[in-house]
Amino acid sequence: TVVPASITVDFDSRSGSLIAIPSSMLGAHYLAGDPYWGIVSGAANQSAVVQAGLMSTRMHANIPNVYATTTPDWTKIDGTISTLQVLGVHSIIELDLTPPWLRSSTVLCPNNPAASVPSDLVKWGQITASYVAHFDKTFPGVVRDYEIWNEPNGPNLCSNNKVNDYLAIYAAAAPLMKAQAAADGSSIRVGGPATAGVAMTSLLTDPRTAPYVDFFSYHTYIGGPTEIQNGMTWNGAGGTPSLLSMTLNSSTGLQAQYLQVLAAVRSATTPLGAMTPVYLDEFNEDWSFNQDCCRNSPTYSPLFNSLAVAQMLNSVYAGANQVPSRMLYYAAASNPSSFCLLGIADAVLDCAQTDGSATATPYPQWYTYQLISAPGFLDLMDGGHVAKSITLSSAASAQGLVVTGFYTATTDSILIINPTASSFGGVTVQVNNSGLAWPQST
Repeated sequence: TVVPASITVDFDSRSGSLIAIPSSMLGAHYLAGDPYWGIVSGAANQSAVVQAGLMSTRMHANIPNVYATTTPDWTKIDGTISTLQVLGVHSIIELDLTPPWLRSSTVLCPNNPAASVPSDLVKWGQITASYVAHFDKTFPGVVRDYEIWNEPNGPNLCSNNKVNDYLAIYAAAAPLMKAQAAADGSSIRVGGPATAGVAMTSLLTDPRTAPYVDFFSYHTYIGGPTEIQNGMTWNGAGGTPSLLSMTLNSSTGLQAQYLQVLAAVRSATTPLGAMTPVYLDEFNEDWSFNQDCCRNSPTYSPLFNSLAVAQMLNSVYAGANQVPSRMLYYAAASNPSSFCLLGIADAVLDCAQTDGSATATPYPQWYTYQLISAPGFLDLMDGGHVAKSITLSSAASAQGLVVTGFYTATTDSILIINPTASSFGGVTVQVNNSGLAWPQST
């Protein structure tokens, strides 16, 4: 069935008064690898990710190995930071986990002792401040964002009272880090809590932490092992879990979760208050390291990833006062090799890394991000502003067409996504108030 449709996008004459899209908004985890997890990202992978316009990343600080003793061994992380410096990429440094000498003699989680709450929070805070001092001296300007802990509402923080312990950890570290940066004459951002889902929003209002929160971060995965075991498909064929429906769900989908975060940020007593930046600094369609219907699929991966970006940008039409400052795909590379942007493109598309006998090539999602972010394409990498309004005809809306629009320094862009099995023919696209003296369309 061919369905007629029309799309109208108003660019407000490029006035600059609409909600801004930060430069380097889009990125990918572990662009240069990760020393803590033993993730390797070769030169070809690094180059390809940067070519796609993904100029932000995130990685572990590797505290248990850098501080295996009370004397830091910076060689355990400096090589990765040096690589990022050469690439011109800025990383969020994930400060979490407790080195062996700072754990309690009675370990609450013997199977994951590194997740223990530090026995001396002051000493742990001093460790985090030493990272600021070291990076400011050795790699000035490369590391700007520090995130305290990772998913503390899950098994990555071993505690009987996760919220209270996390707030205490943050309160012990963030002031020392900010003081160190001030002494160095550098400018850094400190934030968290990097929760799995929307949680621990009290970080934004607790008097011990709020004055030191420069960004609020969270992670989201639409599905997991349960959905995969139940036969997750893109459109829910045969009564299976539908990744499309879960992504767009008005209560639990990507945009819905982001709006929940913004609702909490509006009450923040942080330095920037209701305009505290939000980092969605880990996301994908499921968190399982097992094969699924869609993550690397040539058909469905481009749809999911383009929808993810559109949902964040289009949140402004649902009341959002900002778009995410960071949105990081998980991951450029992973261990085991189940998530990637570059890998061996064999029949199973499982992100296998090259072993010398095969050449890694871009995966479907890489092309999606190149289209959206890279210079020469839609160039979201350089930032811009969202469109004033997007209007879809009833036929386009009823059939599930998704559209977002934004403008950059030189171009007005309209991203049209058809996540359905229906074809759209004779689509009319109307641009209002383009702000361009001599507009040309491609």
